[in-house]
Amino acid sequence: DPAASWQKVSYNEETLRLNHQQPLAATADRALEVQLVGDLASATAPYSFESKYLVVPSRPVGNARVDTEVPLRYAMLVDKSLFDLSGLTCNKIGVSFSAFKRQAQQCGQPAGSCLKQQLD
Repeated sequence: DPAASWQKVSYNEETLRLNHQQPLAATADRALEVQLVGDLASATAPYSFESKYLVVPSRPVGNARVDTEVPLRYAMLVDKSLFDLSGLTCNKIGVSFSAFKRQAQQCGQPAGSCLKQQLD
């Protein structure tokens, strides 16, 4: 019966791992050998964005950098060191009124003294 012939098939499952340090691998019984072929010099590690924030302009809606149809058009990856999410540090993205209030010699500071390095 040809329809039952698939029941007579046996199979083994084995995982072969290839990488740039080990471009050749074989099954335990050596019935299959695989080799990674190509210009391995161009391989690079994936980018890491752990030290970045993705900043997407969203307000005011009428601003030229706010694109409601393609929101990521003017997006930027910005280093986390430029931010202070507590709002307590002058000249960091995220500065709040509390930072102004706590800065030394408040009245002697020029206008905008706590607002350097802000996103436009």
